[in-house]
Amino acid sequence: MTASTMALRCSVRYFWFGAFLILVGSVLVCSFSFTILLPYISTRDWPVTWCDVINATYVTDQCACDQKVTRYSNCLRTYPCLKIEVSYQNTSYGNLSYSANNVSSTGILYRKWKEAFRKTCTLHECDDEEWNNREVGRFMEDWGQEGQEFPCFYNPKDPRQVLLERTTLTSVVHALAWPAMTLLTGVFLWLGLCCGCCIIEGGKYSVPDIIT
Repeated sequence: MTASTMALRCSVRYFWFGAFLILVGSVLVCSFSFTILLPYISTRDWPVTWCDVINATYVTDQCACDQKVTRYSNCLRTYPCLKIEVSYQNTSYGNLSYSANNVSSTGILYRKWKEAFRKTCTLHECDDEEWNNREVGRFMEDWGQEGQEFPCFYNPKDPRQVLLERTTLTSVVHALAWPAMTLLTGVFLWLGLCCGCCIIEGGKYSVPDIIT
């Protein structure tokens, strides 16, 4: 096996490895952008306050996993729709609809941003019914007791939306750093191979100097 053949095989391997890194990095960056970065951007300006539980009820059962229900089909899996109502001190400034400062407001507590986006139930479970019932019941015991107080975050543009958890900047950095490094490694690997090929091709077809 000649040296040029071995170099070609090595280059091909690095080429496919770089393509793999670019694919994996791109998929992870896109995925984490929707699941972590978007919630952070949407809730980073939500003020923190103290919530006081005033009511917790089960409204009805909801279809798990956003199943589409028609007149010919029923839910395959359901979860109890728990709604926890809380009161808190609204300290927002500059809001035309809610201009009063330090006034008591009420809202529905949501576990995470995705539940607040749906505006249906306090939490959304998507597993088998036994797990769904157990998780909703556990959440009710931990956060749905009347008179219970805990820190929370509210939407200054819609004070009826209250979050128990908010995505932090640290979580965003940790989630996007490694995928971004993977993507950049693949890109640099490809660029290095392309530059190497250009140098080789340029040397192959260059006209030698004529010594006079």
